[in-house]
Amino acid sequence: MKKLLLPALFLTSFSVFAGTSPSELFKSLDADGNGSLSRTEVAGEARLASTFKDYDADRDGEISSQEFMSYVKSIK
Repeated sequence: MKKLLLPALFLTSFSVFAGTSPSELFKSLDADGNGSLSRTEVAGEARLASTFKDYDADRDGEISSQEFMSYVKSIK
């Protein structure tokens, strides 16, 4: 059941970015422009922050653009 809810949660959590592609969304969240998202950078996005570990596949404490795109594709 949780897997089915994730696409809806993902879409509603970023409603301010409606019409924005996942890559554009990633870039807008990457405040320091280093190509990865830290917990600090996603702190303002409650649903992303709460599922951070699901995105962070290699568990290095950051979400790379590849991890972000892979996760987004997996929940569609």
